Amino acid sequence: MALARNKYPRVFAVPGNHDHWQGNHLAGIANIPWTDLHGRFFPKGPGWVQTITVGSTCLQLIGLDSTLGPGLRLAARGKLTEEQITHVQGLLKEREHCPPEGKNLVRVLLVHHSIGGDMLHAYSGGSLERLKSFVEDYKINVILTGHVHLPSWPDHSDEALALGSEFRCGTTLQGAARGREPSPWGQTFFVHEITTEDSENPKWITTLFMRRTTTGLTSFHEFASPTVYPLR
Repeated sequence: MALARNKYPRVFAVPGNHDHWQGNHLAGIANIPWTDLHGRFFPKGPGWVQTITVGSTCLQLIGLDSTLGPGLRLAARGKLTEEQITHVQGLLKEREHCPPEGKNLVRVLLVHHSIGGDMLHAYSGGSLERLKSFVEDYKINVILTGHVHLPSWPDHSDEALALGSEFRCGTTLQGAARGREPSPWGQTFFVHEITTEDSENPKWITTLFMRRTTTGLTSFHEFASPTVYPLR
């Protein structure tokens, strides 16, 4: 998730199974040595928490590495350990002052594996139950995932977005994930925003972009008008 460059010039990310697997890094990406990539974008340790206060909203980004699963990398099932959850719980406890009085707290979890994946791409062991318990206990507003190369988002309604709602990103470079039929969506990505114009009722805004070729040029275009979800 990239934040406004003028004030927050960093990109916070979690690795996927094409970055590393079972704790072993893969080849350098775009000629960037793994050590530089890991240090800049994938913080060391079982997980991370970043707290940013903008206007009336205190945003907590929580990152977990789910690429510790069993089996081959290309049939990569996710895994989350008790150590990871305990570590992040400790980080959240250190930040109990967020939000300050009069601020809204929005918690967003970043994890590569989808909570709605099929058996081939799902979590192994008790990882999914571990994750769902964490989401419920810490009132996570939004979960940002990927892995299965197929975009998914909650049905839009005028009601507040349910806690633990998943927004699953598609793929920007590849086709269908292994074991799946070609996606009718092709290559896509989401852009998410939080509006704080209404200090009492922040909103989550999502826009889907799709790759298209027009007049010989291939680029990503806004697929539909942004969808606005009231937050709890």
